[in-house]
Parts: sequence; C-alpha cells; structure tokens
Amino acid sequence: MRRAALLICLLLASTSILAARSLQSYTANYRLLFNGEHVGNARFSLQLTPDNRYSFEALTRPAGKMIADGARHEVLEASSGVLRNGTPVPEHYYTAVRSGDSTDMLELFYDWQNMTLTRKGDNGQQKAALGNNSQDRLSYLLKAMKLAGDHRNSAQFPLLTSAGARQLRMRKTNRRYIDTAAGRLLAQELELSYGIESPDRNLWLSVDHNYLPVLLEQKKDKGIVRMELTRILTRSQ
Repeated sequence: MRRAALLICLLLASTSILAARSLQSYTANYRLLFNGEHVGNARFSLQLTPDNRYSFEALTRPAGKMIADGARHEVLEASSGVLRNGTPVPEHYYTAVRSGDSTDMLELFYDWQNMTLTRKGDNGQQKAALGNNSQDRLSYLLKAMKLAGDHRNSAQFPLLTSAGARQLRMRKTNRRYIDTAAGRLLAQELELSYGIESPDRNLWLSVDHNYLPVLLEQKKDKGIVRMELTRILTRSQ
C-alpha cells in the first residue's frame, strides 16, 4: 500500500515536471476567417529565456474581404512576464490598434506585491484591484498550453480586457485529429466560457508541437470567427 502511494506521488511529480517544460519558443502564422471568408492574417511569437522569462507577441492585419471592404487597421499585442512552475505571471501588457493615421493604445502594469493593476491609455491612467492569477489576452494562451499538457481537467482565473476583468473558465474535452491549413494535427480541445455561461469558444492545441494553439473558434452574433494555423515558422527543439 505504501509502495503504491509512493508510485502515485512519483507519477504526479513527473507529470508536473513535464508540464512545466511543455512551453517552448515558437513563431507561427494564422489566418482569420469569418463565416468561412478570409478576413485577416496573424503572426504569434513566443520567446522564452533561460531564467524563465517570456515575451509573447501577436500581430494581426486585415486580408481578403476586409481589405476589399476598405479596412486599414492592424492590431499589435504584447505580453511579458515570468514563468513560475510553467505558469505565466504577467508583468506588462501592451496593445495598439492602428487605423489609418491614428493609433489607440492600452497598457496594463501588474503590481503583484501590492495586488494592484494600472491601466494606462489614451484617456489617462487608472488603478484597480488585481485578482489572483489574473491574465491578459495573450498570457491566457500560455495558461491554456500548460493546462493542455498537464494532469488537470480545468482552470479558472480573471481575464483582463479593455472593458475590465471577467472570470474565464477553461475545461478539457476531447483529444482528436483536426484538419487545418497546416495539415492534419492531433489536438487537445479546451472549452472556454465566462463564469457559468455556456462555452462560446473552443481552442485546440497541438499535442505534437508542445501544445501551441492550432485552432480557435468563437461564436458571434452574426457568425463564427475562426483562427487557424497555417504554418509553424520556428520552434525550439
């Protein structure tokens, strides 16, 4: 009985170690579809350092139908922080939406020691309480990558947006092969929802590529938004 308990403890410990190491640097391209029509392209780049710091960036540009309709905006997002046991602890988030000659910017500064969040944007600066384990619109993907690769079935935390904080819940569902523009990939599916609401987003992460995101689908009032992997440009070995 004692031996069995020891084996279980060793198994859980090794699983935690593998999960902590599952995040790897990568750069990948994605395409954005709305109701099946090509509307944009995105490039995501995750850089990790030996001292467990991360820098995660995403650049989205209009394409296809959006360009035909005259859209000229692009969105740059960046999140940076430290990884603790494989879990992202963000320190700074930046987003800039450029449309024509104007740019709207927003920055989030995390003060974990005092549990305060500073928002700095075009309308000035505000401070608010910082909830435990809060994540931004990029760092939450690192949380999803870690969840997909470890023994847990779900995770819940505040997600910070320009409108404020909402409680995001991620839950593991199926692991299956899916077809993307980058080929057929074995992926772990996560359901994403706010609080007790029904899931409105589904995220798939590649099992064979250290759980990098390969597909995100979100239901909108007028249809379905789909972000799909097209090519992995670089990846740590």
